[in-house]
Amino acid sequence: TKVPVLSAQTLAESCCYNMFYSCTHITEFTTLLATDITEPNACQWMFSDCTSLTRVVLPCYTASSTALAYMFYGCTNLTNIVIPNQVTNIGTYAFYDTDIKTINIPSSVVSIGEQAFTTCDNLKEVNFDEESNLTEIGLAAFALCTKLNSIVIPSSVEIISNETFSGCSNLSSVTFEEGIKIKSISENMFSECYMLESIIIPEGVTSIGYYAFAQCTSLQEVVLPSTLTNIGDLAFMNCTSISSIILPDGLVSIGESAFSNCTSLTNLELPSSVKSIGDMAFYGCTGLTSVTIPNSVTSIDDLAFYGCTGLASYTITVNQFSATLTKLSTPTQYTPYLECNSRYYKSGDKITGLTLNTKYNYYYGLIINGIYYRI
Repeated sequence: TKVPVLSAQTLAESCCYNMFYSCTHITEFTTLLATDITEPNACQWMFSDCTSLTRVVLPCYTASSTALAYMFYGCTNLTNIVIPNQVTNIGTYAFYDTDIKTINIPSSVVSIGEQAFTTCDNLKEVNFDEESNLTEIGLAAFALCTKLNSIVIPSSVEIISNETFSGCSNLSSVTFEEGIKIKSISENMFSECYMLESIIIPEGVTSIGYYAFAQCTSLQEVVLPSTLTNIGDLAFMNCTSISSIILPDGLVSIGESAFSNCTSLTNLELPSSVKSIGDMAFYGCTGLTSVTIPNSVTSIDDLAFYGCTGLASYTITVNQFSATLTKLSTPTQYTPYLECNSRYYKSGDKITGLTLNTKYNYYYGLIINGIYYRI
């Protein structure tokens, strides 16, 4: 069923809120030219759950601010829509669970709301105007868009919220335009993007949030910015294809399980700025063969390198003294020792700033400057 063409005057004089909610027989909707809807939220839920709706021609709004919150929520057969250039906000759940395949975001849009395009299973292309003014992308805005293959994020963007592209299982290419203003990679931003192979995180980003790239099992190349100071908990957990990563000078902390089960990671050199390594930070990195821990490190938490079965030695620098903690040749012996300048130091021997400790003989333990570490 096609809804008769509605005039601009008809829409302007009526409240569109909930107007066609759950009208399951409507297949097409068209309006004439412009309309002066002045209330930004007047059209909420207008077509929600119109499950047969396939095509919509929206009016050219002349209101200064127009949102589309919940407008097409659950329109599971909607495949074709053009967003007018006057729309400034794509509201919360606007196109949630629709069947759109391509969406063009006009330059007038400054924000995309929470879950605006979540679970749009057939969405393959998201195109932003070259003169985009977009500043904010809301929580889980494109989450679970399982056919989305690539995304170019405009330089005007300042905030990308948690879970924005989480579960986009076919997303293989992400580009941040030069000059983008974001300060963080937020929690879960790209988690479970199984086809993502490489990422260049832009300069200006200071932190990578909780679970940001977790489960990105195809991720091989990660370029980190010089501005990065913190890698959050579980940030790269189970990124099983990363073989090497250059951690920038200026990095201060590596969170809990940040690189756990990155089984292809073979070597690790921590910059001299790092102060703390969290619980299980490199747990289960079975391909890791060498680690360099600088003098700046003051905290290595429980099981940070536990399960790194390929790790032959740790190089540790304390007060300019460098030594290597080496595995014993007999696997049934758990007491660690130091090898330095062809001399061997057993547990309890003291060297300037460094003492071996066997308080927990199942782990390699160190006391550095009076601080006990389990590694």
